[in-house]
Amino acid sequence: MTTIAVSNTVSKHKVRKVTLTHHDGTQRIVTVTDRETPFPKGKLLISHTDTEGKLTYVNPLLAHVSGYKEAELIGNPHYVFRHPDMPASVFKDLWKTILGGHIWQGPVKCLRKDGGFFWCDVTVTPNTRKGKLLGYISVRHELSREEIREFEDHYAALRLN
Repeated sequence: MTTIAVSNTVSKHKVRKVTLTHHDGTQRIVTVTDRETPFPKGKLLISHTDTEGKLTYVNPLLAHVSGYKEAELIGNPHYVFRHPDMPASVFKDLWKTILGGHIWQGPVKCLRKDGGFFWCDVTVTPNTRKGKLLGYISVRHELSREEIREFEDHYAALRLN
């Protein structure tokens, strides 16, 4: 992992390249900055996936906040939003929970297309019809600054283990 300083007209942002390994074994190199995009107050960011976690729907606000166009997201794995600061154990718990047919809820730091990030509180619900699993629905809402600080510390400790 390499860290370099990049200047812009407003401030300096640290930039790093990180190799992420996903649950399916695929890897990708992502560029990460320390630039935060605020969560839109009072709004919801929504996505739907198929049973394998590929995006089938994103609301326009999620596309906007994440820096993608809706068409860029559809068909791609939901882990396009995975930020390397998130411990793998959180996603392991998420998948264990939803594969068991239960709802998972928790704070998540999401990666933007430009390498920035946004924090949200996510609820992931299995989407079933007549007993058949069709996929998953994720609804994201705002976290307080206090909650973000708490989970930054908690997740940093988890990453060390």
